[in-house]
Amino acid sequence: MVLLDAVSAFDHEQGDTPENAAAVKLALQRLRDVDAITATIDDGTGEVEVDAVPVLGASLAIITLLARSLAESYNADPDATLATIRETVASFLSD
Repeated sequence: MVLLDAVSAFDHEQGDTPENAAAVKLALQRLRDVDAITATIDDGTGEVEVDAVPVLGASLAIITLLARSLAESYNADPDATLATIRETVASFLSD
């Protein structure tokens, strides 16, 4: 739910403003409050272990729901819809 709170905290009419950035940052700080991502340090080895399973699981559920809804809305093949989403995300990451 924290990720959805962060999405809803952003006011699209305002655009990219310091107020929007602060609202999203505040919403995302709850990830720490609810232990959505945790890190532990092994005192003996100094090795750090990060556990992001809770936030990744929630993200997967949200993405799955949105991808299925998108495919259904356009009467499109779910696999083709995912391929288009992958291409779009890849183009953002390569810029």
